Amino acid sequence: MLAIFAWDVGGRRNTSSNASSGFESGSYLNLYCICIGLHSRPVRAYFTLLRLFYQVQMGPIFGWGFLLGGGSWASARGIWISLAVFLLFHVGACGGATSLNSYYDQDSGPVGGLWKPPEVPRHLLIFAWAIQLGGLVLLVPFGFRLCAIYALTLILSLGYSHPRLRWKADPLKSLLVVCFGQGAFSFAMGALTAQKISTSPLWEARYSGAQLSLTCGVLGVMSFVAAFYPLTQLFQIESDTRRGEQSLASWLQGRFGRNSVFSWAAILFVLGGICNALAVRFSSLVGGVTLQLLFAVVAVVLLVLWRRAVPDQRNDFVQIHRLLRLSACGLGTYMAVQLILAAH
Repeated sequence: MLAIFAWDVGGRRNTSSNASSGFESGSYLNLYCICIGLHSRPVRAYFTLLRLFYQVQMGPIFGWGFLLGGGSWASARGIWISLAVFLLFHVGACGGATSLNSYYDQDSGPVGGLWKPPEVPRHLLIFAWAIQLGGLVLLVPFGFRLCAIYALTLILSLGYSHPRLRWKADPLKSLLVVCFGQGAFSFAMGALTAQKISTSPLWEARYSGAQLSLTCGVLGVMSFVAAFYPLTQLFQIESDTRRGEQSLASWLQGRFGRNSVFSWAAILFVLGGICNALAVRFSSLVGGVTLQLLFAVVAVVLLVLWRRAVPDQRNDFVQIHRLLRLSACGLGTYMAVQLILAAH
């Protein structure tokens, strides 16, 4: 990847320096980037477009699967494995997917996690695939099933963004991709990391308490992802329309009005809260049924306050990211407490 950065920096310097500088666009790799590349603007753009902070906000989905799957931090080995798989999935698969999407979208306006995204570097496609495939290779020692889910996530991200398929442009297809890619697959990565299940509980013929808990848990996270999805699109409706694409948010708004986006989210937040409360009920976790329902109620209250505000792109951006941070902090704290209690 350093080679990609050096090539990009060298090519860009050629456009602003004279012929005697010796830089010829793409002709050779400038090794000086190893020393100073991370301080250059073109290189920073690669890492910015991974949107790592945005990926971390989706981390509780993985953690929820890990927790319901019987995961524990009682040993250093358990901590190391869970953190390693978490980082490989969220940086490699999820971060690489957002970079891939940025390459094909060529965004100039606000996107998830970035109000002013940087100019898309010309080698971002290579970087995105290097990050994604590199994460897959590093995941191999952790088992075939984890690698299979990771690979499926890459396939979904390609279909979501690539112009030939462009599932992102269809409200239903994009919703399914996000519900499975960010929801079910992330949850399954956490559950499989916990080494509690061998296959997805959704396909099991006979259920135990733990399997019922996992089933409710995956339905809960898919409901939450489906609730958040059109909310994250509200501030992007204008850019989607310019590209001739119809997002779920623009479809709901066009058919039923702007308030329908909030109604959609509120219903799914309540459904997700009920599913997660049942997941706690069927699990061995200590408490949490009321907390899961309370989270859904708080989310609905925040949606009502948001809906009452005057429609504004900047406010929509701020509100959805505030809601994402609050949910990540709340659920993350609950999971951390549960892991600490289980370790003792």
